[in-house]
Amino acid sequence: MEEDAVVAPVHEPLSGKLVNEPHRKLRVCVLHASLEGSCSTFKDVDPHAKPEAYDPHGRYEWSAAFLRKATSVAQLLELVPEVIQQGSAGVKATPDVFLNLCDGGWDEDRAGKEVVEALERLNLPYTGANAAFYEPSKIEMKMAAHYYGVKVPAWVHIQCGVGRRGVEAGLEAVLAPPSRGGLRFPLIVKHPSGYGSVGMTKDSKVHNEEQLRAQVARFVGSFGGALVEEFIQGREFTVLVVEEPGAAADVGGDTDPDLTSFRPVAYTPVECAFGPGEDFKHFDLKWTDYESLSWRPCADQELSERLKVAACDTFRATRGVSYGRCDFRVDGAGEIYLLEINPNCGVLYPPGLHGSADYILSLDPEHDHAHFLATIFATAISRHSMRQPKVAPVFFRCPPRSVPTPMAARPQHHQQQPNGVEEDAPGTPSCEAAATSAAAAVTAVTAALTLEDHTDGVVTATASSGSDSGSNSSTASGSSSPSRISKGSGASAVNGAAGGGKGLQAAAAGSDAADGVGAGGWGLVALVPIRAGEVVQRNEQRPVVLASSGFVKRSWPVGSRQREWFEAYAYPIGDEVYVTWSDDPTSWAPLNHSCDPNCWLRGLDLVARRSIAPGEQITADYATFCAGPDMAAFACDCGASCCRRRVTGGDYLQPWVGERYGQHVSPFVAAVRKRAGLA
Repeated sequence: MEEDAVVAPVHEPLSGKLVNEPHRKLRVCVLHASLEGSCSTFKDVDPHAKPEAYDPHGRYEWSAAFLRKATSVAQLLELVPEVIQQGSAGVKATPDVFLNLCDGGWDEDRAGKEVVEALERLNLPYTGANAAFYEPSKIEMKMAAHYYGVKVPAWVHIQCGVGRRGVEAGLEAVLAPPSRGGLRFPLIVKHPSGYGSVGMTKDSKVHNEEQLRAQVARFVGSFGGALVEEFIQGREFTVLVVEEPGAAADVGGDTDPDLTSFRPVAYTPVECAFGPGEDFKHFDLKWTDYESLSWRPCADQELSERLKVAACDTFRATRGVSYGRCDFRVDGAGEIYLLEINPNCGVLYPPGLHGSADYILSLDPEHDHAHFLATIFATAISRHSMRQPKVAPVFFRCPPRSVPTPMAARPQHHQQQPNGVEEDAPGTPSCEAAATSAAAAVTAVTAALTLEDHTDGVVTATASSGSDSGSNSSTASGSSSPSRISKGSGASAVNGAAGGGKGLQAAAAGSDAADGVGAGGWGLVALVPIRAGEVVQRNEQRPVVLASSGFVKRSWPVGSRQREWFEAYAYPIGDEVYVTWSDDPTSWAPLNHSCDPNCWLRGLDLVARRSIAPGEQITADYATFCAGPDMAAFACDCGASCCRRRVTGGDYLQPWVGERYGQHVSPFVAAVRKRAGLA
């Protein structure tokens, strides 16, 4: 009889697979707001969460930190050692993701939004709201909901600082006849921005003017303002919305990760049923007398779906990130009214001390606590990866003329493919408009990513984590938003950045300007390999600084610095409207000209015309987006075999623009060329 074959055990990958290390567990550091020395209203009623209680199988490696508001940044720095010596005794590895449960308000002494800002500045992956979503006021929620078609109760915001009669004028607006916009009793008085029913008592629901005035005076005295709403008689529901990773290929995310879908998913709506004598969640009922509350999933399927839609719309409207909990009232006619959305809502409390979100997770058969944790970890790590910049500003330090400046060593000639995208032809000379070698640039940008400056070499680079919107297209040093198309220069600040462009070319050619200490210019270089057709700079749906030609002529005299900057760096998007430089250095990004560039336009986005190697300078032909007599001409020495030697504001009308770039020009240039019969 043959012996049974020995079957090797099959080992499932561990949670570390999220960071491409399936042999180990994902390291999670839980960030709590420390209550040490706090005077917060929540100090004695809001217990610390215990997420590890919902990891019964030990999928994750847990650690925790309790952050104080005044020292949160220093404490975070201690959690992220600059050099990790893997395997060394006594050296603790950096967490893979931070489960941020800090939820202090701006007017509290508990850690809150400053933790999010520090996590973003330190370029660390974290769960929960980003800075933009962290603490919207209830007024902002109402505005956002309105434009997404989500109903809110009729309301008046009373502010003590608006005019000498601010409070009284607000009360008059509340008490006006309904035909003139007044509110109907009963009313409810709330904190205009706070959460957790802060400041609310059972008396916050008012039935007459005397009660109204008393409650408004109390809120104004404690919080500087009051929100008065019509009280919606009916049932109360809460809905947890959680972002889940979407299918990138479905939305073009394979070439533009900024378009990768994070799909908001609404979990099962849960009804909060009140006990005798209660009909809304005031502070004591929410935090101390909660035993009288009961929770049940919404049994009405049609109402459940409408609540989910309203919750997802509210999440999108308020720029939701990671997760948030929406509270609704449903009146007798079945109309749904948003009360508020709670970013970074309380969740993962110890078993037996559930909050609203925990009840949702315990009552949803498809989305329990384990699923919630796995989902928010996955989206946090994915978003962090997408935030990493593809390009960064670099200062090219040009040596004196006696020392030759090497050119970037990459092929010059390219083969045109049927799709219009050029691919490199190996073994041919370079036409790259870089003033230094790719190797030097790679060294510099690599150092930049570790927050170091190379001040003694040829190139100095700076890079940041970019936007929380999810883009890894391009970023300027210290920037928290994707950069725009911007022309480089050798000396001054521009819409995209300071430096690069004309001055860089002159210095690279060995002009007199290159003999001085610190001579050179700024440019953008690739930090990672960029494929042909891939988005390099995301410019669609991005803010820009606009100026009309009339304003320029009225406000900036000929010869003034602003006028010189405008003539050198602005580019048109209409016959009389220009994108010009910003006064915010963190938004600058220097895109330099080349007569044979490696990038071109697709709509407003800058995309790779051919494959781009790390360290290669990013370039575009100014003829594809700069046009008109206001543009100052400049001498070009980009090094391309097709270099036209002089770049002018009239180049965009040349026949070769259409032959070489086709539709890969700005919408304005395309429109003008079409009017001129050149399209």
